Amino acid sequence: MDFHPSEARLYLKGKGRIDKEPIDLATAKVETISDWLASMGESRSSALFVSSRDTRISVDRLYQIVGGLAAAAGIDRVVSPHKIRYSSITALLDLNGGDVRSAQAHSRHKNLATLIRYDDGR
Repeated sequence: MDFHPSEARLYLKGKGRIDKEPIDLATAKVETISDWLASMGESRSSALFVSSRDTRISVDRLYQIVGGLAAAAGIDRVVSPHKIRYSSITALLDLNGGDVRSAQAHSRHKNLATLIRYDDGR
């Protein structure tokens, strides 16, 4: 992950991708990420989210965090990072009248057929 606040961009390497892709950020997001990084202090890790051992958090830990936050919010069903992603994509498809191309840009799905499955599931 490369964060460039002056460009209002985050560069991420997506799953199965070779090169990092730029993600444009709103001003509020730049401020939030900057505040988070400042609160972390000096870190040896280049990761945005680290464990108490100053290493990148594991996928299992991410699922635990999301599940715990959902439970604390009173959500009584299983919530995962992927379900949040899926919900954001289907909500966008609902809002934009099923425009799969703009949803593809939002989700960064390489294969349009994958996104069409999300649309069919609405």
